[in-house]
Amino acid sequence: MADPSNSPHVLIIGAGLAGLALAQALRARNYTFQVFDRDVSEVTRTQGWCITLHGDLLDSFARYFPSDMPDIDAVDHLYETGIVTSSAVYHASKNHLKELVRFGPRLGHRQIRANRGKLRNWLMTNVSIEWGKKFVRYEEDASGVTAFFEDGSQFHGDIIIGADGIHSRVRAQLLPEVHPSFLPMGAFCGELEAPKEQYERWMKLGTSWASAFSDDLRVTYLVSSIAEDREKAKLYWLFGWQDEDALKEDFWTSNASREEMHQFMLSKLSKLHPQIVEPFQATPVEGMVLPPLRLCDMLPPILPPGPISLIGDAVHSMTPFRGQGGNVAMADGISLARLLHEREADQSLSDVLRLYEEEMRPRATAAVLESRGGAYEANARNKTKPTAS
Repeated sequence: MADPSNSPHVLIIGAGLAGLALAQALRARNYTFQVFDRDVSEVTRTQGWCITLHGDLLDSFARYFPSDMPDIDAVDHLYETGIVTSSAVYHASKNHLKELVRFGPRLGHRQIRANRGKLRNWLMTNVSIEWGKKFVRYEEDASGVTAFFEDGSQFHGDIIIGADGIHSRVRAQLLPEVHPSFLPMGAFCGELEAPKEQYERWMKLGTSWASAFSDDLRVTYLVSSIAEDREKAKLYWLFGWQDEDALKEDFWTSNASREEMHQFMLSKLSKLHPQIVEPFQATPVEGMVLPPLRLCDMLPPILPPGPISLIGDAVHSMTPFRGQGGNVAMADGISLARLLHEREADQSLSDVLRLYEEEMRPRATAAVLESRGGAYEANARNKTKPTAS
């Protein structure tokens, strides 16, 4: 087992969920690390909406994170509302609405539906982040590896971990020919604020989210947060449809306006049950999210030996239809920290990184393929396992 006094100094590129989970698991063992992020501050970009934290990940937080972490329950998107989270999947043809499966703590599912912004803040507990650091390249030498940034700064460490997302610059240097591939499904995202009489009606199908299939469509609407006075709620949604043209780089949505996306969505809603379409119909044109979502994924590649590795979307991007991307990304960081801690005296850091990759690859491959299957289930009405992310 590694001696923390002789532990590697870890350079973490990216302060998303994966990079911060790695940082917390390293902090628990008193290992030294630095976290770099391209954003100029923690509020530069929206942090998405919500993510379901599954029971095995919650167990890992309790086991591998420092004891000074705040109460994880506070990241729940319905925290202190008194509303119990529940989610459901439906077959929702124009004249028929059938519940296929339901999820929630009252049904024995250990999970927390986390607001992503709150979750990221939780993961930043007592972690110092170097903001405004846009990674450019790395160089290896006999003493380790150096990361170079656009502002001219450079930092030296023993290993670099690319946690810089689907468009990873670390991966681009490490494996320049490897990148995510588009899937044959078009998609839009939207967001809206709804008054109490609307959101309470919609939440009858699922207080956290409701997902539905009909013909070639797959749609999901999700509750992001509820105002303290309960008079309004923020919701967001994903609208997807099967389309082979989506495999093309220049698929029409890439340059579509909000008006064009909104009109296209409204033209398709007649295929769905009236109870499902209400949140989509209520979304104004300005609620259409730009840039539009392009669904793509990437199986985890075999990485070359050396002091560089990847975690999260940088090494295995996946669709949101199984709700596994964020969970698997954070599990990567925790797994890597654990293996560094378990390193034997005769093991090189490169050996440990290879052990991490061998442990990560089958887990991530299964998640990518399962999530890909979820994207295709618009034509498989009786499959009942998906969860929303």
